[in-house]
Amino acid sequence: MSRPTVRLLTVLLFVSLWVVPYVTAQEDGLQVSQKESGPRPLRPSPSSSGMSQPGQPPTQPGMPQSGQPPYTMGGPQTGQQDGDFQGSLGKGGHKRYVPSLSNPFVNETPYITTEIRPIYMYHNLPDNIPAAGVRGGNINLWAVQLRVALSQRFGFILNKSGWADVNLNVPGMDDDAFTNLGFGFKYALVDEPRQGSLITAGLTYEAPSGGLKAGGTWLQGNGEGFLSPFFTALETTNKVSVQALFGAKFALDRDANTSFFHYALHMDYEMVPGFFPLVEFNGFIPIDEGNRTPYAFEGLDLFSTGAENPASVITFAAGSRFKLGKNLLAGVAYEIPLTDDEDILDWRLTADLVIRY
Repeated sequence: MSRPTVRLLTVLLFVSLWVVPYVTAQEDGLQVSQKESGPRPLRPSPSSSGMSQPGQPPTQPGMPQSGQPPYTMGGPQTGQQDGDFQGSLGKGGHKRYVPSLSNPFVNETPYITTEIRPIYMYHNLPDNIPAAGVRGGNINLWAVQLRVALSQRFGFILNKSGWADVNLNVPGMDDDAFTNLGFGFKYALVDEPRQGSLITAGLTYEAPSGGLKAGGTWLQGNGEGFLSPFFTALETTNKVSVQALFGAKFALDRDANTSFFHYALHMDYEMVPGFFPLVEFNGFIPIDEGNRTPYAFEGLDLFSTGAENPASVITFAAGSRFKLGKNLLAGVAYEIPLTDDEDILDWRLTADLVIRY
């Protein structure tokens, strides 16, 4: 069986495992909605018509009644106080938190949270990397992400910091060093906990602070860094959550590094309490090629070679998240390329812990 056929069958298998629970959840939600809906009163209540109840001050039509939260442009205020570092998950906020797992350096969650996320990644390189003498190898990467909810809607993110150990099947080309440092901010434009909806925009800067090389080629630490704007959103229905992201990574030195669009789709289902199988798709589209190396690969979310001829790549990841405690999540995912152009990805295993405040 050919490799593209195996990939297609793998994707169909995992997507089918998600679609069936999704349809079931939608039907359950519809039935619950129909049961809870009842006939409307024929006459407006005194409070809705602006008349006050005995012992209560008069009210005006359109104004929130006693015990109801006031509404803002982005949704109802939840009563959460800024400065408690709870963000989207504070009092009256979202109750379900299952962040995306694969491509963690560019696939940012729409939630505003305070958390530390240690990450381990084993990345296997393909045997046919179009570079002089390179025939496979692997990368071990240890990273830590930090997020701080500065308010209910506004958060700081340290999305990239780590140590990479590159092992190539070529003598003299191995190296280990720090990756670049990436940080920025994000803001929840729409926050609707009752509807399970969240839309967030953000901007990060990746500084050329790393020192990683492969032979004479800089993988991290070259050029003037990247600016990366992004939009990310989620919709939660019963036990199903769907998240999507679209962003760009613009090289500030256009000769040294390549600029590209990137996108992601995440779907998870709570099969049993605390267990969330998930599938994810990720894509990379070069939009402004570098002029530093003659390679046909760029490095996806990990590195940047400044290649002259990088190709578009789509990947697929399947895995699970596990709720180990009230503020502790673990996750593991296996990722493969779906396109014939693999860049530097043969397969990848990503594991992390989400330690939330």
